[in-house]
Amino acid sequence: MLTNTQRNAYRARRLHGQSAFAALKGARDGNAYTVRPYTSGHMGRNGDTRIQYWEHKGEVPLRFVGYADELDRSIRHDGWYSDAHQEATLRGMVYRLPARDGEDRYLSGYEESDSGSVVLYLDIQTDETDAARFSDRVAERLADDSREYAEAWEAGQDASNEVNDAMRDLRHEVSRIVQIALFPDRAGLTLADDASADRQYQEARDKLESVIRAARDSRPTYSAGLRSAWSEGFDGPLTLTAIGGGIAL
Repeated sequence: MLTNTQRNAYRARRLHGQSAFAALKGARDGNAYTVRPYTSGHMGRNGDTRIQYWEHKGEVPLRFVGYADELDRSIRHDGWYSDAHQEATLRGMVYRLPARDGEDRYLSGYEESDSGSVVLYLDIQTDETDAARFSDRVAERLADDSREYAEAWEAGQDASNEVNDAMRDLRHEVSRIVQIALFPDRAGLTLADDASADRQYQEARDKLESVIRAARDSRPTYSAGLRSAWSEGFDGPLTLTAIGGGIAL
């Protein structure tokens, strides 16, 4: 989960055109970002579309028309899950601009459930239903991106924990074997105990190899951004120094 400071840094980077992957990595790393301060009402771009951020729905100086699912009953949900645990959502919403030449004008956007902030897309729509459907599509796409990144990051973190646990077990067994070899009399071990130590060492080594194979399998192969998310979640060297040489993930 991001802190409020990291979340604001992430949004600032996104508004200035960074990809979701680069923006999230920069926010988590705490790297300096000196582009204009990111405040409520700040404008930026998402690709070719101008967008504007507000810290809370109540700060938007436009008339709130409604949420996408309230304006178009074909939308049968109240937000798209944007995290791996299905706790946070992005929910499409519509605001009304003053009419021009007798024509209604709307802006589409979405609300983030975890912070209450609002992002509006500044492409003007002239039909309320079209605006609602557009806002729902935007929310779905961004929520999918966010959720996939979070899932890849957590897969990397789970793999890291499994590998570290297996490495710890293997080091323990190696330590036992070294102790037996150096101090057999002090250890007071029988031949059966010695054989048992060898067997447990081999089991620990086999487990590490199995865990590394599983870690490799959990790493996304179809997206450089998701591979980056996995590697960030792994939070450790991707080449392990172990008995028998380096083992690369």
